[in-house]
Amino acid sequence: MRGVNELTLEQIYQEIAKIVTEFSLYECDDCARAIMQWLSENGIQGKIIKLKTKYDEDFILSDRMESQGITQSI
Repeated sequence: MRGVNELTLEQIYQEIAKIVTEFSLYECDDCARAIMQWLSENGIQGKIIKLKTKYDEDFILSDRMESQGITQSI
């Protein structure tokens, strides 16, 4: 088991990205649990948060990928 001090932030992000690609849309709970398990196994503290929108929408849009030319939403 590697500790948090042995992994760079970039390595942590890469490992989490690998986990995320294993899940489809609407599998957020399972994905979050898998990420938390990986974090725990690597001695990294994590937290699951629940997002609630003002008008109780069923989706959240992000604009963080626009800089890479990705502008379509799902």
